[in-house]
Amino acid sequence: MGQQMETTFTGTLEILVTTAAPCYGLWEMGQQMESTFTCMVETLVATARSVMGNNELWLAVALTHPDLANLNGPQLAALLGALLSAEWLGSGKADNMTVWTAYSCSEEVVRVVESLEPTRMLLSELQTDAGLSRWNDALLVDLRLAGIVEAWAAGATWADIMQDTTMDDGDMARLLIRTNDLLRQPAAMEALKGMDRSPIAELKI
Repeated sequence: MGQQMETTFTGTLEILVTTAAPCYGLWEMGQQMESTFTCMVETLVATARSVMGNNELWLAVALTHPDLANLNGPQLAALLGALLSAEWLGSGKADNMTVWTAYSCSEEVVRVVESLEPTRMLLSELQTDAGLSRWNDALLVDLRLAGIVEAWAAGATWADIMQDTTMDDGDMARLLIRTNDLLRQPAAMEALKGMDRSPIAELKI
């Protein structure tokens, strides 16, 4: 990040954490609150620097949200697939209007998406106010491909998932590889065990 972008990023992050404190259980008082706030900002900045995406701050917020503790490995993979699907479907690599899969994601994944929604909306407002509205497209969450990512992470075969979707094999492989990349974060390593297998493990993008 350049110095100006770093300053904007950090300032936006501090406002985000302050405003969204109830979501993170940060209403402790005094020194404990200050220490917890500082720790949250440092954790989010470190996470954002370690991921790649169209909006690293949003991915960092999602990856460090406490409700992720309620998800098992395949469900976590499904959530991250949903976060990446919007950027993928909006990129022109897949036909946004005709994408279909036979898989639905777990209700637990839907609940976590709903719990992230207030923070997602707040981040959109903060980015717009900071002149960063071009990042807002990457905040969209699309659950249409979450179920097939969850099925793959739970052990479905490549043949199974490819016969149950209108995506071609190249688009599907790229989505799973990108999801793998996010799952390499320490909090997500359990889900990576189910995701990083043949043929995806042998492919690079």
